[in-house]
Amino acid sequence: MLKFIRKYQLIILAIGGSLLMVVFLLEPVITSFQRSQNNRTVARYADGTTVGAMDESRASGELQLARAIAPMVFAPRTQGGLGLTVDDSAGIDPAHHWLMLSRLVEEAGLVGGVSDGRALVEISAELTARQFMQQNMMAVFQGAVTQEELLEQAQQVTEIVRSNAQREVQGLAARTRGATTDDIWRSLAKFQGAYRLNQLYLTAPAYSPSGARAGVGEISNAVAMDAALIPGSMLTHTIPDPTEAELQAFFEPRAGLQPGEDEYGIGYAQPARVQIAWLQLERAQFLASVPTDRVELRKIWERDSQRPEPERQFPGDFASERSRIEEQYRSERADRLMVEADQVIRGEVLGATRQLERDGDRIVLPEDWSQTRPSFSDIAESIVAEFARRDITIATPTIEQMDSRWLTPSDLSQIPTVGRSFFRAGARATLVSQLPGVIDENGRVEAVGLQVGVPQVEPAAQDDAGNRYYILITDFLPAGPARSIDDAGRQKVINDYKSVRGYEQLLGIGQILADAAESPDGVAAAVDVAAGGVLPESVQRPGVYPNIRVSSLRIDQGPIARSVDQRLNQPAFREAAVALLEGIDPLATPELFENDPIALTVELPTVRSVAVARVVAPRPLTQEDFLSRFRQSLSTLNGLGLRDAIESTDSADPFSYEGLSLRYGLVSVGRNADNEAQ
Repeated sequence: MLKFIRKYQLIILAIGGSLLMVVFLLEPVITSFQRSQNNRTVARYADGTTVGAMDESRASGELQLARAIAPMVFAPRTQGGLGLTVDDSAGIDPAHHWLMLSRLVEEAGLVGGVSDGRALVEISAELTARQFMQQNMMAVFQGAVTQEELLEQAQQVTEIVRSNAQREVQGLAARTRGATTDDIWRSLAKFQGAYRLNQLYLTAPAYSPSGARAGVGEISNAVAMDAALIPGSMLTHTIPDPTEAELQAFFEPRAGLQPGEDEYGIGYAQPARVQIAWLQLERAQFLASVPTDRVELRKIWERDSQRPEPERQFPGDFASERSRIEEQYRSERADRLMVEADQVIRGEVLGATRQLERDGDRIVLPEDWSQTRPSFSDIAESIVAEFARRDITIATPTIEQMDSRWLTPSDLSQIPTVGRSFFRAGARATLVSQLPGVIDENGRVEAVGLQVGVPQVEPAAQDDAGNRYYILITDFLPAGPARSIDDAGRQKVINDYKSVRGYEQLLGIGQILADAAESPDGVAAAVDVAAGGVLPESVQRPGVYPNIRVSSLRIDQGPIARSVDQRLNQPAFREAAVALLEGIDPLATPELFENDPIALTVELPTVRSVAVARVVAPRPLTQEDFLSRFRQSLSTLNGLGLRDAIESTDSADPFSYEGLSLRYGLVSVGRNADNEAQ
């Protein structure tokens, strides 16, 4: 071979040189072609401005970035989002929608810098937590969780959104050549600018002084009341247990309804659920297993001391830097040991699945797979044995088995270990607690390559502390109707049945309760009438909320009541309470209502309760209150007006695709259109 090369080396050099020359000559042609492709016109505004393929691609990238970091911006504007188009299912190109909206934002001069991009994450975290609270408030009403627990869960959601955003930005910056995290934050600043534009629009309407006073008064005038919420569940001890036929008749029409969907706020449709087990590699255990090697620590310091002064990690002497050197040494060694343990786990699982038949990306599992698949206990023993063979002692990895009961996303999020972990696949992060809702009909989660019945090892889940979780979903049920009374929770169905019957009893004595509330003992007398005597110890007696402030939009606790049951804070009760102000002197004193009491009862079927209230005094909007919070009140008033206008008319939201199209007239000219500049 060498003789051949030496013999024909001149010819080979000539041919190679010719090829290099051809490549050299073709390079500008290729570059020109690439530029031509990037500059080709794909859309045109009504004013003649063109949109190139690169502009469209950049807009798509910005939308993908927002979807990964602040997905709430795609929510409807009435829910706090920007109302951006999510997909092209309606024939609308999401990139074109964003091109028009971002142009409007830039023309308005509302695009900031890095701080605006970071602020977007805070908005998304707040909106996501608020949505989480709204979606799960019925669980508070039904007694499944306390309000404090729900607030704690919402705070966890906020922290998850923040931490995920930070990881996404750092990961994207690392994967993008020449980009820094500040560049990514600046890209997100456009979306913050859109929020700022939205706020300007909401505060744009101008009011005369009297108009502003009247408008704010409509939402701020209130009435002070003593009130109580009497639930039908208070009377369940008087309701006989239903027969199986009665219970089945109560359950069946509600089996497929979502919680809160029927008139009594009841529904037994179940969310997606899983049965799960996992093996955990706890980083702290690996750190503890790393022995201290003084000689190695000294070598690290000596190697570092030979670097130029600005590049040294440990600029002090060995004695002063030893603790820092040891910390880094143990951390790096622990990371390597965890990688080696990971290799053992992968080897066990992939070795067992490599020979199995496949249907596309899905592994076809044999009938006896549940008995033959690698068990976590065997894998844990293999890890310990592998390290013992190298004279390294580690604790046996933790194994958790929760494959005997069904767990919902909410259940998973409450597990302090695996419930806080996530899978990272490319730019996407998938929370383990979200898994039940993203498993498809084939039992797979395509985003991470997970399959029901197969231990998930590529990738493993991890948490912020560096722990790794190898998850096995042993079974899965998609969201759908409850399969039986027991599936919905037999005791829950019985309690719901009895609370509805108790509520129906309360409806029959509504006027009696109102009359009792007008007696000298007030609302407490109405509670006594409803209770009908001594209640069992297991039944909590409803309390009276004294002197609460009720307006059309909210209930304030007032100077005496420490808290108010949120089940009372419903439009039906607020509207009925405010309606009592009609024809009453707004300056009437409490003494007037002591001598001439006014009380009412309000049916609240969605919480199976009756509200009983008695007027203390009107609480009109004062000049001081108007001046102190008129900006916030006008913003609220404008938001309500915008919502009503969008819902009641056919006019386009100015920031919707249709509204922006009327302004800019952006029209696609096809993917193959020639660039006029070319």
